[in-house]
Parts: sequence; C-alpha cells; structure tokens
Amino acid sequence: MMAVMAARRGTRTRIDGADPVGRCAWMLAALLVGCHEPAADPHRAPAGSSTSASESTSGAPPSDDSGTTLQGLDTEAPPRPGYPPPNCETLLLPGPPADVAATPRADHDAEVLALAIDSTQAVAKQSRYDIITADLAAIRAIDPSLATVHVGCVLPNGVAFWFFDDQDVNQAIYADDYHAWDCLHHYYHHLQTVRIDGIAVAIELDGVYGDAVWQAYAYLPGLDDQSPYWFQRDDWPVPPDTSSRCTPVAGSITLSVTLLPNGALDEREYRFERETGEVVVYRVTPTEPPQPVG
Repeated sequence: MMAVMAARRGTRTRIDGADPVGRCAWMLAALLVGCHEPAADPHRAPAGSSTSASESTSGAPPSDDSGTTLQGLDTEAPPRPGYPPPNCETLLLPGPPADVAATPRADHDAEVLALAIDSTQAVAKQSRYDIITADLAAIRAIDPSLATVHVGCVLPNGVAFWFFDDQDVNQAIYADDYHAWDCLHHYYHHLQTVRIDGIAVAIELDGVYGDAVWQAYAYLPGLDDQSPYWFQRDDWPVPPDTSSRCTPVAGSITLSVTLLPNGALDEREYRFERETGEVVVYRVTPTEPPQPVG
C-alpha cells in the first residue's frame, strides 16, 4: 500500500493512503453485468495528453462560480420520472476541465502519486504530474528493475452504490431510466455500470479520480451509500477480478514530499518496495538528480 507524506518546508505530516475512500468489508455473492455504452466524446483529450488551463471542454460544466453546485440542488423534492439530470451547462463539478480531460494520463504511477498528495481533490494537478513523471523516469533510468514496481491499490477506478433503503433508484438504474448522473458520467468519462447481486451497482470511470468526484456522485438522489470499487484493466496492476477489495501484485511506491508555501513540490523521496520485500529509496530535489538513500 502507499502512504503519502505531504508537508510544508521543515514540517512533515504522514497521511495514510491505504483505502482512502471507504473503510468497509464486504461480501459479494454474484455479479450481473449491465453496461451503458458511453457515447464518443469528441472533446476528450487522448490518454497522456495535457490541455492548457485556459481551455475548457465544450459542453462540460463550467469551472467558475457562475453555475449551480450539486449541493445547491433541491435533493429533497420528489423525484420526477426518469430522475432527469440538471442543466449540465450550468452545473459546477469538481475538477478543472483541462485536468479532467487529461486523465487518464500516460504514466499511471505518476498520476496516482500526484493525486495522492491530496486525494481529496478531483484529479491530479498537471504540474505535479509532470514533475513526478520526470522523477520516475530518471530513477528508473538509474535502476531499470524498478519499472516493474507500481503504486498498488491506492485510488479506486470505480465506486459502488448500495440500495438497501432506496429500491426505487435501484430499479430505475436497472431499467436504464436513471439520468440524474448523466452530467457527471459525461464529464468524468463513464465507461460502464455493473450490477451487484441485485442490491447495488458499481460504476467505472476512465481516469484517476479522488474523493471529490465520488462525493459529487453522493449528492445525487439515492447514491449516498457508497464504497470504493476496483475494475480490472490492463494498465492497472491489480488482480484479474472485479472487486471491492484490491491486493497489490507489483510491490508498492511511497512518495514523501515537501511542499513550498505556494503548494509547489520541493524535495521528493520515493520508496520502492519490491514484491520480495526489498526496499529502494531515492531522493530528488529541484536542483539535483535522483540520489540513492541508505
């Protein structure tokens, strides 16, 4: 598992990154799969690309203060048939459009480490991702064997919603008649919806997302009871199953950072733990190449 050290200069505080979204142990009896085929998004940036902060996704929710937040919606009003979405053009959603469009980025390890510095955010900052990508490349150039060590199970790529008390929402989703989440699905690159034993659904998003995104879904009608979920992907080093649990299969990486007053990264320390338990540590500063520690 990965833990992240985030600190101001001279002071370090440890943040345990294991299972950051939920703390529940589950039992899943069977999986019945039902997919929404996502519409092609012509505005989406290709994996690994970045977009200028001044650019926005056409048709995406605005990122300024001129719209309505999910918290501001009247969730107490009786739901209308079909659970229709709010006005996507005026809805404010977490995450700058440029950074949301950029995920998933080319270096999965770097993107997860960049976001895990503050996993309460929606997506990783491009500036942090760029620095960590360069650090990892430089370290692995020194020790190529570290290319097989990955971040493990830090941030889930999905979330499950349980309907013990709201079967109306459950049935609407099963009937493909639940549209309150359509704006979020479009903005965060929804891939599929999986049914879990008739009492829950799990959604998979294409990207690396933090707590703010899953909490955005929690504001929608009937989706407040949620837990993290991991979907198997070729580029995510997790076991080949769909589960509420994730077991690292390629070691782990721990990042310790010192933050400057403006939030920029100063000193970084990377701790690689191989599957064998062997630990390798490298320290990087803004003016020096990676140096082995210990």
